[in-house]
Amino acid sequence: MRKRVAIVASWAIVVICVAGIGVGSALVAQIHQLDMSNLELGIAFLIYPFVGAIIIAQRPRNTIGRILVAIGFGTTLTYFSAGYLAYSHTPGGHPLPGAAFLDWLSNCVWPVNLGLGMFLLLLFPTGHLVSQRWRWIAWLGASGLALDVLSSAFMPGVFSGETTANPYGIESLKGALDVANQVANAIALLLAVAAVASVLWRFWRSREAERQQMKWFAFGAALMAVAIAINTIWFPQSNLGFAIGFGILPLSIGIAVVRYRLYDIDLLINRALVYGLLTAALAAVYFGAVIGSQALTRALTGQGQPQQPVVIVLSTLLIAALFQPLRTRLQRTIDRRFYRRKYNVARTLAAFGQTLRTEVEMESLCDHLVSAVEETMQPEYVSLWIRSTAQRRREHDAAVQQ
Repeated sequence: MRKRVAIVASWAIVVICVAGIGVGSALVAQIHQLDMSNLELGIAFLIYPFVGAIIIAQRPRNTIGRILVAIGFGTTLTYFSAGYLAYSHTPGGHPLPGAAFLDWLSNCVWPVNLGLGMFLLLLFPTGHLVSQRWRWIAWLGASGLALDVLSSAFMPGVFSGETTANPYGIESLKGALDVANQVANAIALLLAVAAVASVLWRFWRSREAERQQMKWFAFGAALMAVAIAINTIWFPQSNLGFAIGFGILPLSIGIAVVRYRLYDIDLLINRALVYGLLTAALAAVYFGAVIGSQALTRALTGQGQPQQPVVIVLSTLLIAALFQPLRTRLQRTIDRRFYRRKYNVARTLAAFGQTLRTEVEMESLCDHLVSAVEETMQPEYVSLWIRSTAQRRREHDAAVQQ
């Protein structure tokens, strides 16, 4: 019964989140052109409650699903309140009821979102702490989170990053609330360090399925960091990279917790390393060829631009010629460096296959077979039993007589 209630509640929150993003966007579109970069972030954070609801349905005892649903609800509330407040404060008058309260509530929820992200690191992937020794970190973090919410709720003056004032601010408690906010920030910093340390320690001691789960999380976090870095460096006017990064992370978390295609992560990491390095190398060759040809033409003729179509065609042909050998070389290097056991197994099997084509003595072939099994499968012991010709003849005669 509790499982059914949890599943229904989680999917109800998903519906509320979708409605909140949609209504908030519609309100903003009514007063001015909709900012697509903010909408992209809103859609990305819708993935959190979706994945959380799936985890609750598949792994109802795992706290990770509830945390993801709560993060989605909190970010949706923040997004919706921004549109609601903008529509309510538009010059010309579109007053809406409860705008001040909704603004206050979203500012109280915002530190909760950040705190839930840190607890996500502490509890992933099992929904429990690494050990009972970490309980004081969790209680300290929860206390700091409550203190941060309390100080944000009643701090007088203008909200951080906004132009509206806190309607419930208490001026007489400003000094105490400032101290409480500083203490909460210090605890939040400690919680962030502890959360990262927890992830590293859990990865270090993890084995088998849990190690694969941690790899999925690391893979999603790495892709998020790369997407954010690309967005920040090359597309600072857009939030698309942030949206992609924040959307990838919950997907990797969901796959890890639900254990859907869990062991595919090694192949994904391998291919990401190979083709990421391959793309970077070929891009360097392409731009190096273009820039080098320009510099050479300028040095020889004094003209600034060479024949661009010729350079592009030659660079493309060079990249096409380098693609396969460079990919093979990178694959071997990565397998040898990061997947040493797999690399050794492949070499052993290749050598045994060559031996099968050339060896004719049975005794020597048996020795090679036993060695290949020991190197690849690494069993505690190996025994090889071969039936003699006489035994095979007797079994054949017995079968014929029957």
